[in-house]
Amino acid sequence: MGVKIERINQEYIDRFTNDEYPIKVTKEKLLDFVTYTNHIDRPKEERVLVLALDIGTHEFENGWKDVQLLYDYSLEHCKKEERFDYLIDWIVSALYWYNDYATDLYKDRVEIANACLLKLEEAIDLEPNKASINHLFGIFYYDHPSMEEAVDHKVLKKAVSYFLKAFEIDSLKYISCFFAAHCYHDMKDWEKAKTYYEKIDKEFFIRKNPHWEWRIWKLEEQICLCYAMTGDIEQSKTYFKTFLSKIEEMNDEDFDDLIVNFDESVQLVLKIKDDSLTKRLLDMVISKGYKKRYETEIKQLQAN
Repeated sequence: MGVKIERINQEYIDRFTNDEYPIKVTKEKLLDFVTYTNHIDRPKEERVLVLALDIGTHEFENGWKDVQLLYDYSLEHCKKEERFDYLIDWIVSALYWYNDYATDLYKDRVEIANACLLKLEEAIDLEPNKASINHLFGIFYYDHPSMEEAVDHKVLKKAVSYFLKAFEIDSLKYISCFFAAHCYHDMKDWEKAKTYYEKIDKEFFIRKNPHWEWRIWKLEEQICLCYAMTGDIEQSKTYFKTFLSKIEEMNDEDFDDLIVNFDESVQLVLKIKDDSLTKRLLDMVISKGYKKRYETEIKQLQAN
């Protein structure tokens, strides 16, 4: 997804940043970088893109506005037949910067989102049947700043429509299926959430994305909850017993790598009211250092 590129020598990156943080991007610095790297047998738009991809999540004096200068330059100078791929890289960066962990002010995040929408629309006009751009459109709505103030599911419904389109185009794009399930989960449409969680080929997903194995553990927990919420308590208990047993057998290193939290598990035991499973979960939550996170729920469980 995006332009397939090779790195350039780190000295050119270091010369641009000059070890000064936050990084400041100016047209003059950008022109100097292009001129200084002109001997490299690769087009200037690609060299600037390598720079953008390398430093694009660092601290910048003007945040996304600085980063955007780099991506805009690459996009402006790329060949017409390569524009879609350069758009993808522009969009991926914007989707990082419009999150609150990258950009503090809500109005700035909305401004980035508005600019990103224009690039998404251009990209999907160029390649409407590419799973990648449909997935990114889904991410755009799923993480959209307006979700912070949403009182209904309009934005989530837009997100799920693009995730489903991406999965329809590429039936092996299980990450889109994941996010479609997450959308239904967030909307508390438990039956549909369960349906899409269970479409995911877990072994295939881990082989293709070993760095995302934690998602499969979270998936198993989410399926347990979906069964409980759709009224199949016995199946939920069966799955949850297996899930807990596998975690109890984990060493500390695997636990730290693979278990994100116990949000769905806590919600589940509150629903199914099984003393044995509740005790096992409480012992784990407390022993693994999650007592403060679930302080209210623990009091509720212990009172039952």
